[in-house]
Amino acid sequence: IQFLQVNSYDGTYQLRRVGREVHEERVELDPEGQMNLHDWNNFSIDLSKYVDMDPGAIYRVELSARKEYSLYDCNAGKTIDEELTTFAFTAKDEEWHERDWNDYYYDYDYYYYDYDYDYSDRYDPCSDYFYQNKSISRNVLISDIGIIAKAGSDKKMHVILTDLNSTEPMASANVKFYDYQQQLLGETKTDENGMCDMHLNRKPFVVIAEKDGQKGYLKLNDGESLSLSKFDVSGETVQRGVKGFIYTERGVWRPGDSLYISFMLEDKDDILPASHPVKFEFINPKGIVVDEKIRAHSVNGLYDFRTATDPEAITGNYSARVTIGNRTFYKSLKVESVKPNRLKINMSFDGEMLTQESGRDVNLEVKWLHGAVADGLKTKVDVHLVDTRTQFKKLNGFIFDDPLKDFTAEDKTVFEGNLNSNGKIIFDHGIRLNSAAPGMLKAYFTTKVFEKGGDFSIDRTSVTYSPYSSYTGIRVPEGDMYGGTLVTDEDHYVDIITVNENGKFVNNDVSVKV
Repeated sequence: IQFLQVNSYDGTYQLRRVGREVHEERVELDPEGQMNLHDWNNFSIDLSKYVDMDPGAIYRVELSARKEYSLYDCNAGKTIDEELTTFAFTAKDEEWHERDWNDYYYDYDYYYYDYDYDYSDRYDPCSDYFYQNKSISRNVLISDIGIIAKAGSDKKMHVILTDLNSTEPMASANVKFYDYQQQLLGETKTDENGMCDMHLNRKPFVVIAEKDGQKGYLKLNDGESLSLSKFDVSGETVQRGVKGFIYTERGVWRPGDSLYISFMLEDKDDILPASHPVKFEFINPKGIVVDEKIRAHSVNGLYDFRTATDPEAITGNYSARVTIGNRTFYKSLKVESVKPNRLKINMSFDGEMLTQESGRDVNLEVKWLHGAVADGLKTKVDVHLVDTRTQFKKLNGFIFDDPLKDFTAEDKTVFEGNLNSNGKIIFDHGIRLNSAAPGMLKAYFTTKVFEKGGDFSIDRTSVTYSPYSSYTGIRVPEGDMYGGTLVTDEDHYVDIITVNENGKFVNNDVSVKV
């Protein structure tokens, strides 16, 4: 845990505080002399030949070379001294030394040469300085335990263990949670599915899983978590184990109207006491609380709040704010000085969206509010198009809109005439694009139905319009550097997909240029 406090799994900072050298030896790559070492070759080293592997330990393996090992033709080459290059630090007769206490003694080769270095020789393979601090290394964890951990806002940590050799769930394994100060927060065991969970009052820093002498470690700080940008993980936010939902009897009110506001509370874990007060606040567009109520009792989790606006109240977006302890829920309420409609206007479409080719019919039905048929009334329908973001479910992160195209369109009358004797009419949506759109558009239909006396009722309906039958999406990977920067000299994979207007995959030829 002390190592993970200041390091990631491949870190090297302050290694002397938690580890020491256990072995160092010269390894002959081609002892039989049958390989051409002047070409690239692959080699493997069996570490178990040199060290008894300790399950649960983290080893740092480092490979380096000296000038006398080089095959480069240098006239002043040195010969290999076996006594200096083959030795083990774990010998029983080894003398005491303070080098195990000091980080400065980590690289012994640093003190191997006893002459001055010339920085200009750093690229000369015949110079000793060329080999100074040139090494490759990595950390190796000796463990067969795979660990996945996740937690929600309910402070419950879920852990899943897997045997890395067989990929089977690891049952009856001991799981411990520690904080940053290495204090034990809790301990539990996995079930037959290799899963366990535990409620923790403090955020854990590391999980340690143990079974049959094996150990696995998982660092739990936020910076180590896996990226979920390519997965659909959207859902409702639960505020400390409690869900709340505000709903009303309609969507718009006039000044002086009464508002009937209901609040639905879900508390599955019985976190709140039965008589816990629920506070309601009614806030005007200026941010001033104009009404306030408190309820301590509900009917099956339903709370009733009734309020009203003054006839002279300002119009705009009001807010309903419900507070339960340190949990707050909001809903926007519209108060407008509108003249009430006397006609009920219902517009529907053949599908969820309008397209260029199919699904062009718009169905309009009008009735008087008392239920009578609006026979033969004059009707006018205008449409206004604006660009909107093209997106599909479960395809988060993909960009489908063309950034080089800009869309503007004027309002257009798509229908003007009289309803039939049943108060209905079917007409074509009338959208024809003269310029290319960057992606999907939003169509806003404004319908006016005129009474015999000249007064009219108005209704607005919006629907998505797809100008294309297929779309190409591009998803650029997130960078690991600050601000999502993609670093050089590494491969970065850009995902490209083609879907139809409904988000279903289609097989299209795509030309890609970078």
